[in-house]
Amino acid sequence: MMHHEGTKGTKGTKVRAMMLSHAIVGAAIEVHKHLGSGLLESVYEAALNRELTLRGIKVERQVHVPLLYKGLPLDLSVRHVTPSAYSSTSTWSFFGQG
Repeated sequence: MMHHEGTKGTKGTKVRAMMLSHAIVGAAIEVHKHLGSGLLESVYEAALNRELTLRGIKVERQVHVPLLYKGLPLDLSVRHVTPSAYSSTSTWSFFGQG
């Protein structure tokens, strides 16, 4: 079977990413079903962390994610809950490649 060099072996990665996305969305829905709306963001963050952990997904909370604007770094960052496997390489980019 022939593969383009840049896409060799990406099918399994895409499937794992889809499964992880499905699990994360399901966990968020579960948290919302139990807590409802109107609470502080920190409450939902803690509950989502617990729910993801219960589902066997390792997470890191308040991970520093640098921001790029038109390919240049901004003097601030965002912090979010990240599955551990993705935290070290994440960069968010607005209006450009990231």
